Amino acid sequence: MAKKERAEKLLTKLEQTSKNAAAPKSEQPKDRRRQALPQPDFTHYKQAHAYPGKEFLFVGHSYNTECDGTTITSKRATAVATLLENGNKNNQWVTVKDAVSDQQFYSVLSRFERDWLGRLPESTLIGPAIDASGKTIPQSFTVWRLEMRKSAQTEQPTKQTGSRSLSTTGNTGK
Repeated sequence: MAKKERAEKLLTKLEQTSKNAAAPKSEQPKDRRRQALPQPDFTHYKQAHAYPGKEFLFVGHSYNTECDGTTITSKRATAVATLLENGNKNNQWVTVKDAVSDQQFYSVLSRFERDWLGRLPESTLIGPAIDASGKTIPQSFTVWRLEMRKSAQTEQPTKQTGSRSLSTTGNTGK
């Protein structure tokens, strides 16, 4: 009985494959690597005016768990707030290049964060971190990079600047 079921499944897959091969290119499934990545709901970021736009991809929050409940937490929160306030008067984001050159901010980063931010393209943005309830996470920051894949709706490539997107260990990623 199991052999018959396997044979039926195999036949079904073969039929689907042959249909896809015979279909015009516009109807064929798109290459997964070229499709735009799905993104979570950014309602809270939009309400706080902390959403840089659709051309940027949400990489994640950077949150150092070693700082919880210590004086380092307040020092880190102060450094993040100062960076975002002084960075760009027109919005709440700072480029990675500017962030890494800020000595106060750089001094509160973990070794992993320093290495990670140093590897990201200079056009990557750092902004405030906001949790699911809409509250700012003062000792954390959000990383956004330019989307490199084709938009699923327009099929035109967006700006391409780099290829690194990681989230840090011990972070609250979403």
